[in-house]
Amino acid sequence: MKTIFKYALPMDGWVEMHRGAYPLTVQMQGDAPYIWAFVESEHPLEKRQFLIFGTGHPMPTDPGTYLGTIQMMHGQLVFHVFKGESSK
Repeated sequence: MKTIFKYALPMDGWVEMHRGAYPLTVQMQGDAPYIWAFVESEHPLEKRQFLIFGTGHPMPTDPGTYLGTIQMMHGQLVFHVFKGESSK
């Protein structure tokens, strides 16, 4: 069944989500970051990597596709999230 699921986003960037999931957005909910993705719920789970960079921190030339920006601690910490291409 096609639906939208939400997945917690740990700061190491590895998320277990349904194979083929299409990430839509990353946002804070409460005090934690989450990714919402369009999924086929019958597909098996797999680990996917999302790259997370703080503002002003070094990053690779091509970090992947930009997904969104999240602010933590009332904007004291700002992170930018990209869809990685690897799987674990």
